[in-house]
Amino acid sequence: MKKKKTLQTLVFITIFIFILTGCTVTAQRITSWAQNLKAEDISVMTAWTSNFGDNYESNEVQLNDEEIQEVVTLINSLNENDFTLNKYNAGTTPEYGLILTIGDTDYSFTDERFGLWFEGKHWWIDCEELRLLIVEKSGWSPTPIWDGTVTGTDIKIPVSGEPTSGTNIRTSDTEVDNTEFGMPPSERIPVVGLLTGKVEDITSVTIEHADGRVCQLENPQSNDIIAILSTMDAEELPNPYHYEMWFLNDVFTITVKYSNSETDIITHKSEVDITYYINEENISFHRRLEKFGSRGDFGFVIGTDSELLLMLVNALD
Repeated sequence: MKKKKTLQTLVFITIFIFILTGCTVTAQRITSWAQNLKAEDISVMTAWTSNFGDNYESNEVQLNDEEIQEVVTLINSLNENDFTLNKYNAGTTPEYGLILTIGDTDYSFTDERFGLWFEGKHWWIDCEELRLLIVEKSGWSPTPIWDGTVTGTDIKIPVSGEPTSGTNIRTSDTEVDNTEFGMPPSERIPVVGLLTGKVEDITSVTIEHADGRVCQLENPQSNDIIAILSTMDAEELPNPYHYEMWFLNDVFTITVKYSNSETDIITHKSEVDITYYINEENISFHRRLEKFGSRGDFGFVIGTDSELLLMLVNALD
């Protein structure tokens, strides 16, 4: 009787593992496809661009044999860690891409956070060299999404320098006296805005939530968020004490891209689900500086704005 129960348990576990395996989507198949792709198997490789502005434009370029081999070599170099399943099928309207035609099947690489549609699923690809090669072959160039004009009169000076427009220019007068740990705060430099580049050079603004939801903002929503990011009161802490660092989880990540290929990564951190709980204690946004401070931690810029947080929540609803 005991042997029978043991056998039943083993059968149940085997079936359970089989079910889990069958339901789990891994990157093995797409990795195998990428690493075994051969240039001679491709009948046509087409790079394309589309402009969905006021005047729709599109362009297609068929690659020659040498260019096809160049692309295939990079695809062959991808490994399993370079693929991430886009389980929510999050994305935006693509502006450029590459289509490989093998027999009756098309494989489409697009700029939706750069990825590939494969066997009915979308996979993000972590290979900037491949993405830039596709950009080069397609002839795509980013179009600034905003001319830098901010409406209103209470306009402040962005971190990058000159004011965008308006009057009544001012800078932050925020002062912090944090003696909770029995020591004074580190040097805090009042600045305006969290952006490093000029707003007129911004080409895209993307929001990602910790649960995997992603969206690329469209005008005018993007302009409203850029206006806040470039004008909010903020402070730069170039040499923070360790106790001043933020060790919370990233809830929202804002990725701002510029026409010169520079990128700003701005994060919102919280201990709670921001969708249901928003208060003055968790409305801070951070941009990490690209060098360590003198005390061993990265410096950062921090600003707070509850209106911006609500915009991010609404953008992903």
